[in-house]
Amino acid sequence: MRIIVRADTVASVTRQSDSSSVPFPISTYYLSVDSLFGVIRSSTLDSLVVKYNDTYGYPESLDISPQLHPVDGGVLYRTSNLHIP
Repeated sequence: MRIIVRADTVASVTRQSDSSSVPFPISTYYLSVDSLFGVIRSSTLDSLVVKYNDTYGYPESLDISPQLHPVDGGVLYRTSNLHIP
């Protein structure tokens, strides 16, 4: 997925495989880097594992697993190839 963020808000989400746009509200499931930091700061989750980029400090991997309530599932966010156009 290619995610464009403007003014701290996800502006568009495009599938890299076929260049199709992901419609809202589905695209609201994709988070900006600032939003990922917000998830980390406000976390009251059972399990939260974060791997930060060594050079720039943004979260490269954010793994959320509700260990106490496994039927609720979990989520894994990954970031890569970040740049400012």
